[in-house]
Amino acid sequence: MRRAGGWHRRLFAPGSAALAFAAFFLPFVPFALALAPLLYAAWSGRASLRAGAMAGFMLWPAIASATGLVGVGMDPGLAWAGAAGIVVALSLLAAGVGILPVTLALLALPVFPASPLLPLAALLPGAGFAGLIVTALALTGAEATRSPRVRTVLSSGIAATLAAWNILPAVPSGEVTPLWREIPEPVMVTERARWIALRESLPAGGTASLGENIFRAEDADARAFWCRAARDRSLTLLIGVSEPYEGARRSTLWRLDPETCARFGDDAVLYRARFGIPGLTGTWARMPGERHPPSHDPGFDVLICLEAFLPWAWAALSGDAEPARPVVVLSNDGAFGPVFGPEFGPVFRAVPGPLPVPVLRRKAARAMAGLSGRQVHHAETGRTALLLSTPAGPITKGQSQ
Repeated sequence: MRRAGGWHRRLFAPGSAALAFAAFFLPFVPFALALAPLLYAAWSGRASLRAGAMAGFMLWPAIASATGLVGVGMDPGLAWAGAAGIVVALSLLAAGVGILPVTLALLALPVFPASPLLPLAALLPGAGFAGLIVTALALTGAEATRSPRVRTVLSSGIAATLAAWNILPAVPSGEVTPLWREIPEPVMVTERARWIALRESLPAGGTASLGENIFRAEDADARAFWCRAARDRSLTLLIGVSEPYEGARRSTLWRLDPETCARFGDDAVLYRARFGIPGLTGTWARMPGERHPPSHDPGFDVLICLEAFLPWAWAALSGDAEPARPVVVLSNDGAFGPVFGPEFGPVFRAVPGPLPVPVLRRKAARAMAGLSGRQVHHAETGRTALLLSTPAGPITKGQSQ
């Protein structure tokens, strides 16, 4: 195989980073385009290209992760050093053992949020999680083949199969799904003013899903505020609440309506996140998946924040219920402030704000939900809420779109 010229190698890493940025953060660019440098590098057989492609792919998730960790109070030096170390380490591993083996090895860390399996899922609508893993294994075999000619034949066959798969008719997303309508949250100076404006924007008797970590479980005043809203306006509120868990703050989804508010019991909990940021919103492994009582089945499945980026969270979800159920993703991106902390001085404080993480989350969630033909909806604290166009109360499969 003809070796790439020196200028190709020098430009490959920055070119990969630029392509990854577009695929991750520009809404009109296909998410799967982020795979192009990775697959080309895997096909080339060159260690330098594999390292450059992996570095370009991991750069932006690393920056976003470090930004968020600084935003929740982690030491900036530690956060940025850790992000840089992860990018370098994964690039060196990809150079040594291959891109696809590293991708599969990352599954051993269930909370790793930047797997190349995410954009690969965008090419496999309806294939299911098993189809995603089979495709990754096939690509791993092609990359491991020593003969350039055989590697080209295998890679071409896989590419043709993926192209044919995407030409097939789209997989139906289910007979009936609740009709969630996304509405913008009011922009206010204070949190309480935003709550009041949001409450007043909800129609009486309606059902709304709000974002992640609206208040802490131990904040009785906040719970009282939203319970008054539920009682006074006959609302059913599906609201993100932060609960203490093994030294961390686990994200949950509560149902607040006149009935659950009157009992003030634990049966208000619909879902507790199974995966979170270790030490902050979760542990290194999967947490117990306590969820709603059967009588309060909301008719949809839930993922919270980081879970939208985790293949294992989607895999766990796929075995829970029929594919017709939509997925609601709760998130709170308040931690994504300026890229550098205030201790770096006024010059760095002037650096523009965060990467558009909500765009990346929506792309990742849409790709993973598409594996089983599901619809996905987003409730983002401070940005968007979801309104159900059906009467309040338990949501059942029989409700029409």
